[in-house]
Amino acid sequence: MIDRTTLSRNLEVLVKQRLVYLTQEGEQALSRAWPLWQEAQARIEHTLGRERFEGLLTDLSALRAAAS
Repeated sequence: MIDRTTLSRNLEVLVKQRLVYLTQEGEQALSRAWPLWQEAQARIEHTLGRERFEGLLTDLSALRAAAS
């Protein structure tokens, strides 16, 4: 018998390793969206400046981690 913490830890690893595939429609949507995403990122970085943009990304990552 496995104790609960061992089981939870092992299941968490499996969940993080699951594979995700896009359908053909998903790949097409991604191909259309990717250049728009890159353009938006570039405009935000240009507006804020590199240092503020990187700070924003750092802050957003910290917020995401805190919300998890």
